[in-house]
Amino acid sequence: MNITHRNYNSSWRRLLAATFALWACISALPWASALQGAACPVVEFNGQVQADELTDTPWVTNATMWGIVDHGNASATSATGFLSMNFPGFNPSLFRWEFGNTGNLELSTAISPSAVSPGKEIYTNTQGAAVSIEFFYDNVLWATGVVDSIEVNVADVNAVVAAGSGRVTLTSPGNTSDFLDEVMALTGGSGGLVFTFNSFDPVDAQGLFRTQGSFTLDPCSPPSPNTAVGEGA
Repeated sequence: MNITHRNYNSSWRRLLAATFALWACISALPWASALQGAACPVVEFNGQVQADELTDTPWVTNATMWGIVDHGNASATSATGFLSMNFPGFNPSLFRWEFGNTGNLELSTAISPSAVSPGKEIYTNTQGAAVSIEFFYDNVLWATGVVDSIEVNVADVNAVVAAGSGRVTLTSPGNTSDFLDEVMALTGGSGGLVFTFNSFDPVDAQGLFRTQGSFTLDPCSPPSPNTAVGEGA
């Protein structure tokens, strides 16, 4: 009994030591240690979106829905919490992205607003060709991915302000992998980014819209001691 008890205690001490060693290694990772107890990273931006192919589906007063989102681009106005952007001389305005060089997003959900109910447009890739997006810093390619969807919302048929959201999945590195590696590490490998569009302001009658908003991780899951080493015994 004494030998068995000593062996059990020895095994338990080795397991406990290994567990703490594993957590120490995880905590040493730059992406992990940066986000323990921290808010999700956020990039704010100004940009524009080009729509095309007017439909007959009613939208707000004196307007109908656009059939596709053809392309778009944006530049950051601020960046908080991304270690890959935390280097001397980082200028958020040099961080930019563009999409639509391959494929379009098509109107897949159309809910016309009324005087008392909201309206919704959802644009997705319905034709099978991935809608590519590229992220650059100072014209150096940082990462590529696909645009999954863009959603536009209005409060009612008389609305003069539209807002919305979008989803992007990063898939490949560019000339450097730091940004992609960080996003992958902090999203559990999903590579997801979720965009919030605070406004869509029409520039002309040909479907050009100015927009401003922000993006963060999707999901945002900063590591913690509990999730890193597991719960329970």
